[in-house]
Amino acid sequence: MKYILYILAIALAVFTYTVFQSQQSLQSVQTDANQHSAFAGSDIGGPFKLVTHTGITVDENDFSKQFKLIYFGFTYCPSICPTELQKMAEAYDALPTKIQKDLQMLFITVDPERDTVPVMKEYVALFHPNLIGLTGSVEQVSEAMDNFRVYAAKAPSETGKSDDYLVDHSSFLYLMSPKNKILDVFKVDTSSEEMREKIERIYHSY
Repeated sequence: MKYILYILAIALAVFTYTVFQSQQSLQSVQTDANQHSAFAGSDIGGPFKLVTHTGITVDENDFSKQFKLIYFGFTYCPSICPTELQKMAEAYDALPTKIQKDLQMLFITVDPERDTVPVMKEYVALFHPNLIGLTGSVEQVSEAMDNFRVYAAKAPSETGKSDDYLVDHSSFLYLMSPKNKILDVFKVDTSSEEMREKIERIYHSY
């Protein structure tokens, strides 16, 4: 009798643990869905007309058949921009080949006065061969920044030279759909693995 009770107790414990794990998984999925829905359908994103690091003028329609992973920054950025671009590249490389073909990485400068086409070409090559750098006139870049709700402002120069300055700017990675609609926004504390996992999940549910 004691043996039977012992077996029943173990079975009950296993059942309780299984139910708990299932609830935790469901809660995680629901939380993720809620976070995703907070951005999906919002007005982040919009038209842009910029120049690639190879000198080709493009707009948002040139990437209409692909998902986009977009980051706004500048080439003279000492830390956060290279860190985020490296994280983007790591997440991209960890994705299945099929998703890689359907996803385009874009780096849009917030400092078009210094980030010319040759500068962008040299810079993006440091991170990934499939990363496209985009620059343009001050007006063109400002329009793109406004559409993506990007904040950027020149910080006072410490040397007094007009071309020696940093740019304070917001730092987010935007995941856009082939229809140029926002799907998610990744913050600086998102790891490359978390980013990869979420991109893959959104891709398969799109």
